[in-house]
Order: sequence, then structure tokens, then C-alpha cells
Amino acid sequence: MANENSNTAKPETDKKITPPGFIDFIGLCAFVPLGERTLRKYIQKKIIPHIRLKNGRRLLFHAPSVARSLLRFQTGGIE
Repeated sequence: MANENSNTAKPETDKKITPPGFIDFIGLCAFVPLGERTLRKYIQKKIIPHIRLKNGRRLLFHAPSVARSLLRFQTGGIE
């Protein structure tokens, strides 16, 4: 009889990891719990910091900078 719980390890692909560096728009959508339309609006209004590569349409985002800029809108809390 084969043991059902063998030692074959399955890779964990569902694990959500906070990106430490630069991400693209798809990564930003996964990193920030906002809708795509809202993110595009915030980028256009320069609320979310971004880098546009020279002569290109591609945008890059520095994940810690995006988090810091969104935390500026944080309100409430226990006093």
C-alpha cells in the first residue's frame, strides 16, 4: 500500500508576497486593494508615484513608495 501522505512537497504558488522593489501595473493591481479604474485615476492625478520609462508607455511603481503615499490618506484609529 502506498502512503497517501508521502514526502513529495508541492510548491506554494498561492502565497501572497509583498514585492520589495519595482512592480508593473499588473503587480500594482495585486498589491493594492483598489479597482483598476481607481488606480488609473490616482496615477493620472499623481497621487500614486510612478516612473515612466523613456519613450515608452510602460509604468513602473516602487511598492514601498506607493504604500507610503496611500497611507497619507489614512484616518481614524483609537485615541
